[in-house]
Amino acid sequence: MKEYLQKVADALSKAAEKVRADENLSLRLLALGLAVVLWFVAVGDERFAPMERQVVVPVEVQNVPEGLALVEELGEATVTLRGLNPMLGRAERSIEAVVDASLMDAGTTTARISVETPLGISAVSTVPSRVPVTLEPWEEQEFPVAVALVGVPEGYQPGRYATTPSQAVVRAPSSVMAQVSRVAVYVEARNGIEEGQYVLRALDGNWQDVEPLEIAPDAVELHRRE
Repeated sequence: MKEYLQKVADALSKAAEKVRADENLSLRLLALGLAVVLWFVAVGDERFAPMERQVVVPVEVQNVPEGLALVEELGEATVTLRGLNPMLGRAERSIEAVVDASLMDAGTTTARISVETPLGISAVSTVPSRVPVTLEPWEEQEFPVAVALVGVPEGYQPGRYATTPSQAVVRAPSSVMAQVSRVAVYVEARNGIEEGQYVLRALDGNWQDVEPLEIAPDAVELHRRE
């Protein structure tokens, strides 16, 4: 260590000589800056020492082929980063863990996670390094819109209601579509029924929400049927 410090001291001395002798100010400053960095690294200043830090980031899927859908999210990965201490703190928010699905077919594929890091930061390890990715074909099906009245007081006659439009199209991966039994709007009737816009929900045989999927339109207008 003493020999290394002596070499650094010699480098500082030579840099100082260049600063005094060189007429070009930019070269003077460059030489001096490099010498100072070498000195801090040599004496172990933590601000300039390479460090490792772990961050947890969501795993995202990119480039899903047209006509296919991701069945479920891939969760998170723990990434070990290496770089200079000041840079690590700023880099944490920009780390991305991605899986490229561009060459995948329908079914389940075990794919490698790629970590994208800013310049000067490297990814030492990723756990897990590979994840199963399940893609399925999109399916579309049209459903009539049901009106489900909730909290109807005993003895109250709410009348008959309908929606505009009266049909909706559900688009979902094939395994998700198989769970959908109906599309409906829930209308609270405890204090009377208000006409207006209501959000559509795709439901299974037990009237539980089914996800992930798309509904078009995503809302309808409720009105009393004459």
